[in-house]
Amino acid sequence: MTTPQRAIAAAATVLHAEATEKGRAWGIQGIHAAVRGAIEEDGRQLGQVVIAGFAAIADEGAKTPAAIRWESRYSTAVVAGRAVRIGPTCAVCGRAERGCRHAAAISGDPHVFSPVEPRRLPEVTQ
Repeated sequence: MTTPQRAIAAAATVLHAEATEKGRAWGIQGIHAAVRGAIEEDGRQLGQVVIAGFAAIADEGAKTPAAIRWESRYSTAVVAGRAVRIGPTCAVCGRAERGCRHAAAISGDPHVFSPVEPRRLPEVTQ
């Protein structure tokens, strides 16, 4: 299913407002391009991209909206049109280790990363 262009524009508008409020000089065009690219080219879901956008805005090391597409912002990788977990995830929040620690630092959540190994996907044979 494709994401409607209006939904992409709405997400970019929300992220632009947040970036402006946080004093980031990120233009709406750059944010829109990053959101659209993450959805259309990287295969991300709109909700994932919005969360990654808020994380990118909060990250002082992120200098441009392209940080919205950084792989480290997501707890899954897209492989052949489906999401696959990257490494162990946290038993408490379900994020990859880096995402768990980053979210905890931003929100003040006191839980400690508790790893759970990902399930192995069956091999695809042709």
